[in-house]
Amino acid sequence: MSKETQETGLICPWCSTEIVWDEEIGPEEYCPHCENELTGYRTLKLGENDDAAPEAAEAEDDEASDWDADEAGDDTGWAGGGRPRSRLLADEKIQRIMDDQEEMPECPSCREYMLFGGTQPLAPFEPAAPPALKKPLLPPSPGLQVYVCPACHEVSFKLDRDARGFLTSALGEES
Repeated sequence: MSKETQETGLICPWCSTEIVWDEEIGPEEYCPHCENELTGYRTLKLGENDDAAPEAAEAEDDEASDWDADEAGDDTGWAGGGRPRSRLLADEKIQRIMDDQEEMPECPSCREYMLFGGTQPLAPFEPAAPPALKKPLLPPSPGLQVYVCPACHEVSFKLDRDARGFLTSALGEES
């Protein structure tokens, strides 16, 4: 393997760390610093095809000069930093919904705040009675609060207030 190929580095798009890989191990699939995936469209490769870079830049400039204002179309998508107007409106609605929520759990996948979607009864349900407690931890028909992440659409469940109160009192009583 040539020294030129060995010195070809990647920059992690997540933590901006330059990754130089060992010729024995080969190219990294994951960033050793932040553990994020380095393959695919999210990867910026440095030092690759340096000879072709000026020609590619010239071709890009030629394409840019051929651009016609009539082909531009509607530019309202740029009003929000490249986000479409519908996404901006959705963000405003999400913020108003969160302002009214009592609880805002974080999404376990992407760490965005989740929206309360409703309550789901858990039936049929047979509560377990641990031998140390000799009584059930949960009521016979507990309810679950359903939360949904507006960013990645992950769904999470929490016990409703009544079931939490039942659990707290069952664990707090003396045997």
